Amino acid sequence: MKRLFTCLAMMAAVLTASATTYTVAGVSAVVNGAEWDPANTANDMTSSDGTNYQLTVTGKTLKAGVNYEYKVVEDHAWTVSYPQNGNTSFSVSANGVYTINYSYKVGDALPTVTTVKTSDAEIGETVWSVIGTINGDWDTDTDMTKDADGIYSATFTDIAAGEYKFKVRADHDWTEAYPSSDYALNVSADNSTVTIKFNATSHAITVDVNGAAEEKTYTVAGTYRLVGATEDDDVVGARLFGTVWDASLTANDMKASGNSYRWANACVFLPQGNAVYKVCVNHAWTESYGDGEANKVSTEIPAPGFYDFSISFDPATKNLSEAFTLLNIGVVGSLVGSWDNDVLMTYVDGVYELTVSDVASGSYEFKVRANKSWNWADWGQGGRSGSNVPVMITADKADVNITFDPIAETVSFELSEAAGISTLTADSMKDAARYNLQGQRVGNGYRGVTVMNGKKYMVK
Repeated sequence: MKRLFTCLAMMAAVLTASATTYTVAGVSAVVNGAEWDPANTANDMTSSDGTNYQLTVTGKTLKAGVNYEYKVVEDHAWTVSYPQNGNTSFSVSANGVYTINYSYKVGDALPTVTTVKTSDAEIGETVWSVIGTINGDWDTDTDMTKDADGIYSATFTDIAAGEYKFKVRADHDWTEAYPSSDYALNVSADNSTVTIKFNATSHAITVDVNGAAEEKTYTVAGTYRLVGATEDDDVVGARLFGTVWDASLTANDMKASGNSYRWANACVFLPQGNAVYKVCVNHAWTESYGDGEANKVSTEIPAPGFYDFSISFDPATKNLSEAFTLLNIGVVGSLVGSWDNDVLMTYVDGVYELTVSDVASGSYEFKVRANKSWNWADWGQGGRSGSNVPVMITADKADVNITFDPIAETVSFELSEAAGISTLTADSMKDAARYNLQGQRVGNGYRGVTVMNGKKYMVK
């Protein structure tokens, strides 16, 4: 009996030692003890079933509108954490003293949090300061002064030429600091004077060097990730961005638009998935912006199609956003009755299709275009921006089945007449040799009966 008890005790000890420990780490305002300390056992979560873990932190004074960042780590280390990349955050709607309830379910990608306000709190005016290498190191703050317009500023003199990084933070603490990624500043001359300004309402940061606002070039670089995939699809990424992760590509430089910058690919075919990107500064990765330090993942493209896809960047707040609009694809030209009114195509099994029925004999032309306008993109012989596609019909009541491949950006059609069916691409119509009934080769301007690809056509 003693031996059995000893074995059971040893097994229990092994199981206890192998159980995963889950700990909350975050800014000091929302955890027990020091901030971002994965080894602090005071922030260990507890569980009654080994699946659902909780931690309650009480008596925390929180400010309305501040994003308080945290994450859950395994076994008091950063090796495995939730989220794995970056942090998650929460905020409260009113100043006060709060009880914070953290929850994590094993297997989930993210923890959750709820807050309960237990009392009001008087919160004094925030002290904003600059910290970083512009200030010598990351241990010393330089307090900013507030002007009549409510803008905070700090001036640094005798700054040597070089690259510097800094943040603006509240109350000498990392709970609230801007921007999410370090602000990178390049000073080109020795003995420079640098003035940093901060808007506490919008969190916008501007920098003057020797009395002039710094000039920067902002460039978009990235790739694409198909829905459900774990790896990026660089083929689609190159279609969207011209190439992938190329900070030097001047074609992706953003254009000033008011107080922000914008880049767009006005007509690009995208499958269901997400753009993955960053904005880099001065064609280098030294200074770049995404989702904090991580890449920015766009809102999901919900279905395959041609999109007007754009990215906007606010250099003051370092905020990134994207927008996209699905474009329709249609056929326009004499084949469908007019060069002004498009007949929309249907996307089926990877291609756009349209059948034009009961077409009378004669010569026709058409093109495929986006959004019923010549302002987006059009396709014909030779692909995008190609010439009109000619169609020659020798018998009445013909059907013309038009296919547009959005990946290759090629147009083809299948002509169904009483004499049979012929399948032609736009380029084959342009390049194929033509012959008269005597077997002599003729040019594209020849009128009359011609033979092309073994079939007869009447060219009027």
